[in-house]
Amino acid sequence: MGSIQEQHSTDQQALLDAQLELWHSTFAFIKSMALKSAMQLRIADAIHHHGGTATITQIATKVQLHPSKIPCMSRLMRVLTVTGIFSIAKHPSAEDADSVYGLTPWIMHDWVDSECVTILKNCKKAIPPRNEGGKWGFKYATE
Repeated sequence: MGSIQEQHSTDQQALLDAQLELWHSTFAFIKSMALKSAMQLRIADAIHHHGGTATITQIATKVQLHPSKIPCMSRLMRVLTVTGIFSIAKHPSAEDADSVYGLTPWIMHDWVDSECVTILKNCKKAIPPRNEGGKWGFKYATE
């Protein structure tokens, strides 16, 4: 009887591990799509334009986003702040409805292009190849 319980426990653990892997994959996709959206909208540039911090309204105005899309922008910024791409410089108070978002050191906005390329190439070197357990493959346009 003990072996049936052990088998059941092992099966449950395997199922939980599989579900966890699916959740990790799902959230990795969401994070990458959020980052892609931020890059396409040039959110970092909009925040930088406002002196390094900006509200959702300021960001939406700078990136020329229709006001009806501001709730979507709020959700996007929530994902980007949770993942550490941007920071929340000031949480909204009762009279002030907008959070103030800031740049983080992860954003290579203030670096010259040659330094950004050096940083990214060093990141590539630090990640082992896929056949050695690495999970990423990078290809530069200049290669």
